[in-house]
Amino acid sequence: ADNGTARYTVTVELSRQVLTRALPRDIRATIAGARTSRRPDRSDFTVERTEPHRNVIVEQLTLSLGTTPPGNYLLTVRITDRITKQVTGRSQPLTIAPR
Repeated sequence: ADNGTARYTVTVELSRQVLTRALPRDIRATIAGARTSRRPDRSDFTVERTEPHRNVIVEQLTLSLGTTPPGNYLLTVRITDRITKQVTGRSQPLTIAPR
């Protein structure tokens, strides 16, 4: 904490494991203040926060996959402490089955 303030960045990335075609543009992340970055093989959603420091800070994210085609993806969440520059995160394989 910096003067009782937490400053951090949350990045959520959805990437296609085998690129057969570009990800659709209708993938949406609902998280207040998020910036979106898109490339053919992945979509990134990033939000920067400055809040009063607490031992636990909860963020809620809703990810709408729209017309994302079936296939294997990797969902990665990274949190960067902008004061200490420490980064933590987790990646999870995600399979979207055909309808």
